Amino acid sequence: MKNTTYSLSAIDESLVTCRYLSETTIYFIVQGELTVKLNNQTFELSKGNFLVGNINDRVEVLPDDLDQVVGFVLKIDNSFFTSVYPQFLSTRFTCYSEGVEIGKQETYLEIRRHICELILTHFSTKPIKDLIISMSLNQIILWLVQYFKQDHLGEQQIQHKLILEVLDYVDDHYFHMITLEDVAKEFFMTTSALSKLFKEITGTYFSTYLNELRVSRSMNDLLFSGLSMDEIALHNGFGSSKTYREHFKKVYGESPGSYRKK
Repeated sequence: MKNTTYSLSAIDESLVTCRYLSETTIYFIVQGELTVKLNNQTFELSKGNFLVGNINDRVEVLPDDLDQVVGFVLKIDNSFFTSVYPQFLSTRFTCYSEGVEIGKQETYLEIRRHICELILTHFSTKPIKDLIISMSLNQIILWLVQYFKQDHLGEQQIQHKLILEVLDYVDDHYFHMITLEDVAKEFFMTTSALSKLFKEITGTYFSTYLNELRVSRSMNDLLFSGLSMDEIALHNGFGSSKTYREHFKKVYGESPGSYRKK
């Protein structure tokens, strides 16, 4: 079900992909255990646990024993959240059962109670169903804002964090034929915006960084395998051995064949 204030769905295999959250999202476990990676931090959720994700958080649900998990994903609509708490878009929330500070355990339990109430009401036929759900959502927001709010990162910090994530992504995918356009699409940016920001933060152009990374990573194949130049080129993301040789020479001042002989 989806309305103007929230959406509620079951945890299933459709979540086993890396994605960026577009709304405040709460993962709640009723039965079983679930591993969630949020911004490269791993959280182990078990029965009764919940985890709050923020807008633009990078999230990945791991598939281990997913068929044994019963749980829900609650997304709070951004417009509704802002109508309740106008500073919402400049705020982040950190709320995970195992990391709750001393003195906040009761608050955590209150949020969990309202999440349970919302889920039960969602599937009920009560005549005042919408009112109960609205009250539960308001209570969840109230507790999050009052006890689990963090100051939002400054614009410069956000940009640095984004580029670090881009670098991690490139490091994981350099051996594919990825381009600036592909990476920009992955991070929901325009090509020109990512190119400009990448140069500002790293001091080098994206294409230069990518090709130098590929050359660097090719050294293992070049020195410790019997692969041909064509095979090394393709294994490290270059379209041809000619392109590989050109970029190798830019970095090391000589051809990969000459370097291998030495």
